[in-house]
Amino acid sequence: LHIDPGPVDGVYDQSTAYAVDAVEKIYGLPRDGDIGNAVQYDLTWFKWPKPLTTNADPNRVEVSLDNQYLVLYQNNWIKQIVTVSTGGGYAFCGGDSGCQYAVTPPGKFAFTHYINGWRTSKLGHLYKPFYFNGGIAIHGYPEVPNHAASHGCVRIPMKVADYFHNYLHTGMAVYVVGTPSHALGVRPPTPATTTTTAPAVTTTTKPPATKPTPTTVKP
Repeated sequence: LHIDPGPVDGVYDQSTAYAVDAVEKIYGLPRDGDIGNAVQYDLTWFKWPKPLTTNADPNRVEVSLDNQYLVLYQNNWIKQIVTVSTGGGYAFCGGDSGCQYAVTPPGKFAFTHYINGWRTSKLGHLYKPFYFNGGIAIHGYPEVPNHAASHGCVRIPMKVADYFHNYLHTGMAVYVVGTPSHALGVRPPTPATTTTTAPAVTTTTKPPATKPTPTTVKP
């Protein structure tokens, strides 16, 4: 099915779970990484996902923001489907643009340059990134949640990132389709705080509000 589950070794490892994530995302199933009855049925009667674009370049990558997977096309044939995690929609501060939302913008782009190995940016570490929109890249990362969670890049599993760049080239089209998470009101969970007893306020003037310290989030 062109979804990489890792080697046939009898072990249900993280690569297998990522492959199951991709199937669950394609069919809109609960994203639990388990091969339940619904996943077994859809694997048995598997149908390719429909292209996200029309009149598109025959060699391209399509990224679904709504369903969190990408499809690599070669001559309009599906070469590979990969689970991804895109911009999580939360507000953060850091990087070159100051405070902003963690967004993977929709649109048509093209790959610009590739870095072989790890790259350390102001927002974290990227494994074998291939950039297509300024500082936004498709790159490997040790954690690829089954939901949008990155600063804006398109995370893919590390073992896929080891070879995925071989299918890409500078100038190749990238279509990002769907609704960015910030437009859906997605926010990260509020971190737990320690409650202390404050002294009684005897004045009728409200104390000044304090500005929260931004939370550091993984790319």
